[in-house]
Amino acid sequence: MTKFIVIEKDSLNKATIDTAHISLNEASIVHTKMSRDDVAEFVRDGNNLVLKLKNGETIVIEGFFITYDDVSSDLVFEEDGCVLYWFDGASGFNHIPGLEVLLPEAGSKLIGLLPWLVGAGVIGGVIAATNDDDKKENIPNGTNKIGVETNGTITGQTENVPEGTEVKITITGQDKDGKLITHEETVKVDKDGNYTTDVPPDFADGELKVKSEVIDRNGNTVKAEDSLEKTDHDNNPGTPDQGGLDRVDSAITVDIVESGVITGTTTDVAPGSNVVLTITGKDANGNPVTVNKTVTTDASGHYNSALTPADGIVDGSSVTVVATTTDRNGQAVGPATDSIAAQGNNDNNPDTPEDKGLDLVTGG
Repeated sequence: MTKFIVIEKDSLNKATIDTAHISLNEASIVHTKMSRDDVAEFVRDGNNLVLKLKNGETIVIEGFFITYDDVSSDLVFEEDGCVLYWFDGASGFNHIPGLEVLLPEAGSKLIGLLPWLVGAGVIGGVIAATNDDDKKENIPNGTNKIGVETNGTITGQTENVPEGTEVKITITGQDKDGKLITHEETVKVDKDGNYTTDVPPDFADGELKVKSEVIDRNGNTVKAEDSLEKTDHDNNPGTPDQGGLDRVDSAITVDIVESGVITGTTTDVAPGSNVVLTITGKDANGNPVTVNKTVTTDASGHYNSALTPADGIVDGSSVTVVATTTDRNGQAVGPATDSIAAQGNNDNNPDTPEDKGLDLVTGG
């Protein structure tokens, strides 16, 4: 990475920088020993100067085109033989005898100081200017906020974090089998201080936690986190819970056949979840019978059960089954309903076979 020496014109504070993103908070001289021929393109992007190098690298000088009290920033290339070329930001390059010509009015007092400044090699060193009243403005520490929506959209907002800064995001949740999984990725802060991404598709609906960390202009790590939880935070049954990640619509089906076998499927329901079956029919005396059974879903979300003679519903009876469960966010799913008709010609059509009703197999 190419090194740059940044000298603030007002205070002569000096820093040596070897990153691809330089942030200016005052009018400054940005000095490099890189050759002008190393730069393929100079691009103005708002108030930023973008250097696109021939080796594929991109260097952003943030705030380069902002003027402070009518004083602007300058980019200077120092090539072989200590020859200085000033980039004026518009027409091209001009040869200059020394950096002092780029300073404001007080620069004439500092002609002997500048060569020492440029060659000092003290990273982040602060040099006292001739005017002790000129103080460097402190850069506020950065802020970072992150939020995740139930549809999986993750957004973040930062302040005092340079554009293009990388943000590390960590997502923790569960897969479709209920196993804990973690995903890490890196995104970049845009020109407005925002960043965004989405929860990957291998995360199942349910509780989720997201964390992010980013480096601000002062070199501090700024962290943030948010989560989606199923908990009823306000303990008020009249208000809906926030709920966890919810990208899949939950569903349940149920099916019963004359042999009494009951099968069903679920969507967005965790393996091992309870399915409550309410089965109604009639006994041998024609009295109503209600049977309740609870079964669990398998790894694919399927479930099954069956009626037996001990349940009390007689062969030939009509049977209705109602199935309910809860999804990964604890929300009710169902009811799903299916039935078989009682024994007889229920459609009054002699051309169709009669319904058999319930027909349990009791032995040979």
